[in-house]
Amino acid sequence: MTAILELSGLTRRFGGVTALRGVSFAVGEGELVALIGPNGAGKTTCFNVIDGTLRPDAGAVRFAGARIDGLAPETIARRGIGRTFQVASTFGSMTVREGIAIAVAARERRDGRFASGPLATHSAAIDGLVAAAGVEALADQQCSTLAWGDAKRVELALVRAGSPRLMLLDEPAAGLEPDARRILMREASALARSEGVAVLFSEHAMDVVFGFADRVVVLDRGIVIADGPPSAIRASATVAEAYLGTPIPAPDATGAGGGVSGPAARGSAREPRQG
Repeated sequence: MTAILELSGLTRRFGGVTALRGVSFAVGEGELVALIGPNGAGKTTCFNVIDGTLRPDAGAVRFAGARIDGLAPETIARRGIGRTFQVASTFGSMTVREGIAIAVAARERRDGRFASGPLATHSAAIDGLVAAAGVEALADQQCSTLAWGDAKRVELALVRAGSPRLMLLDEPAAGLEPDARRILMREASALARSEGVAVLFSEHAMDVVFGFADRVVVLDRGIVIADGPPSAIRASATVAEAYLGTPIPAPDATGAGGGVSGPAARGSAREPRQG
C-alpha cells in the first residue's frame, strides 16, 4: 500500500509540556487509521500539526511524497487534506445546499461569497453530496438549526466537496447515538473504499474504532506506544493499561490478525504524563 501521509519524529512543545514526542507513523491510500489514546495524549495536537494549524518543533510531515510541515493551513487544504472537528463546523447562516455550494466553489478556486453562482453551476455535484450525506430532507434548512448528528454529516459533506485525498476526522462520533455514528463512519469508509481516500480519525468510541479501522495507532503521553491491526491492539495489555485501565472489549466483528509494533511491542519505558 502506497503511503499518502508520513509522519517522522514529530515533536511539539507548549512551554514546559511536550505534547508530541517523536511521533512517527504512516497512512496509506484508501486506508482507515484510528488514532486513539487517553485525554491529553496528543491526538488533536497531531491533527493540528498535520493540517498546518501548528508547526512542529522537530520532525517532518510528508503528504504525497512532499514535505508540508510549515506550510499555511489553506495551502495544505488545497493540496488535498480535509478536516472535520470535534464540534461540527458548518456555514451557520446558510442552508445546507448553499454551504455545500460554497465548498464546491472553493474547490474550483472560485469566489464563494455568493451562493447563487455555485448553486447554478454545480447543481449536480451539490445534489450528489447532499444525497451521499443522507440529508436531502434538510437541504434547504439553515445550518445553524441542524441537530448535532445532522451537522456532523453536513460537515463531512463539506469536506468531501473539496475532493480530498486525505480526511482528518477529529472525534467524528462524539455526541452521536450508536446508530448515528455507525452511519457516519460507513459514509467515510465507503469513500475510502470507492475512491481511495485515506482517512485518519481520532475516537474514544471503541465500537467505531474496532468496527471500522484497518489499523490503530495508540498515543500515550505524546508517544506512539502501539501501531497495528485492531485485533492486536485489542489484545495488547500495554494499550489496555495506558488507555482504559482494563482489557479492551471485543467489537461486534473480529478484526484481522497481526502484531503490534512500536514501543509497546518492545516494552519501552514511558515518560511521566505531561498535560
